[in-house]
Amino acid sequence: MAEEGKKKEIESKNGLLETMMFIREFAEYINENTPNTAISVIEYDRKDEPICTMTGTFNEIFDRIKWIEGKTFPRYYYRIAVMNQETIRERVKTEYFGVQISCPGGFKFSIEETLNRYLNRMIENYAKGQTGNFTHLLVRYLNYSKKLSQLHTNDAEIFEAQLNKLKKKYKKLVEVKDLGLYKQKEGIYVLVLDEYHVCYIGQSCDIRKRIMRHWSRHDYFSGTGIDMFKAYDTTRIFVLECSRRWINTNEYNMVNLIDSNYTLNGITGGDIEYHIKNKLPIAKAKGDKSEKESVNFFVSILEDMREAEKIAEKFVVKADES
Repeated sequence: MAEEGKKKEIESKNGLLETMMFIREFAEYINENTPNTAISVIEYDRKDEPICTMTGTFNEIFDRIKWIEGKTFPRYYYRIAVMNQETIRERVKTEYFGVQISCPGGFKFSIEETLNRYLNRMIENYAKGQTGNFTHLLVRYLNYSKKLSQLHTNDAEIFEAQLNKLKKKYKKLVEVKDLGLYKQKEGIYVLVLDEYHVCYIGQSCDIRKRIMRHWSRHDYFSGTGIDMFKAYDTTRIFVLECSRRWINTNEYNMVNLIDSNYTLNGITGGDIEYHIKNKLPIAKAKGDKSEKESVNFFVSILEDMREAEKIAEKFVVKADES
């Protein structure tokens, strides 16, 4: 079976550089071997009134809309039929941590809103000539669901102990109530998401701008990092001001002081040049997994595609349900 052969090839990759070089070839393989699943979507007009429910593969639905009905996609909005139909389709604005913020689709993360937004991004890209496939949407549903399940196993007391390790080692790490004070300030920031008992550690030469960027992103769908979440998911912020000379060292050490389950950092902290110069690992180890086991991330993508194919039926509205 071709897929089994691909898994063995993936597992033979040992070094990080070899793995990175493999990514492009792997992406081409995925594009050629992604199953074409069917789901149901609901079309809405500009007033957010439902027009109709449609079921089929991505191309079956949107080829018909584009070429037969002659509709222009920006006039319409689409939601996954089996999910919440009240997700917000516009940006929302408010003041938070002393600054004016703008978030796409609401102030807190939800799987339904994110997937509906991703669906419409797929349609926008399709209108520009790119291809679309509902399997990619279902894979993201699986990824988000698995990430939330993992985060909900985190322990509040253990997490607080992790943060206390940071505070104890870095005496100048301070809690922030007003981000406006950190405009064009350099250093390390820690975003705390208390609902999930997890944090994210980052660096910036403009801490205020960087954090606001996390909260305002509308185009992050491929991962389960900090940009997946929204402004109100962040409940506490800590900042360590430092010069650019020490920024990579501090970020690297702080990220690696926190157990992997309690941070959203996928890499170990510091920029790529810092890692290469100091011969440091880029990927943050998860539990007891070795670097070779981390390469199996690619295998998990293949497995997610097959799992998405199996769950697709749950995303189809039967005739008597519509």
